[in-house]
Amino acid sequence: MTDKRIIFISRDNTISRWFVSRENNIVERGNADNVSELEQWHDLETDVVLLGTDVIIKTVEIPGSNARTRLKAAPFAMEEHLASDIEAMHFAYRIIKDTQGIQVVAVEQKSLQDYLATLASLSITPTRIVPMAALLDTPQGCISVMQIEEHLL
Repeated sequence: MTDKRIIFISRDNTISRWFVSRENNIVERGNADNVSELEQWHDLETDVVLLGTDVIIKTVEIPGSNARTRLKAAPFAMEEHLASDIEAMHFAYRIIKDTQGIQVVAVEQKSLQDYLATLASLSITPTRIVPMAALLDTPQGCISVMQIEEHLL
């Protein structure tokens, strides 16, 4: 793990908790009351974890050999799981090797823009934004878990 800031942002666009990790150890921590202290580590990579239920993660099966065509079809395969029109959504994808599966992450564009605006107001540019429920890439047959206090990633 590289040195980084890890920020948990809630559905109401507030930073609920934050941590600074150096050499695999949490060296600083805080919450909404002292979020201004995050600025002193502006040079670190910043992972933002979304705690809300705004993010939908599903694996869809889309047959075919052309990855580009399969990715274009993925939002339509998600349509029945979404409360919003697919045009109002932001999608991210991961093709699952050696299968017809595509892992799809969907979030409403408005919600994503609100999260980004909150972070920008604090001069925070995220390196990555991940939902709490996201799984980390791991070797086949293994699970990786990262625990920060009561939160598991």
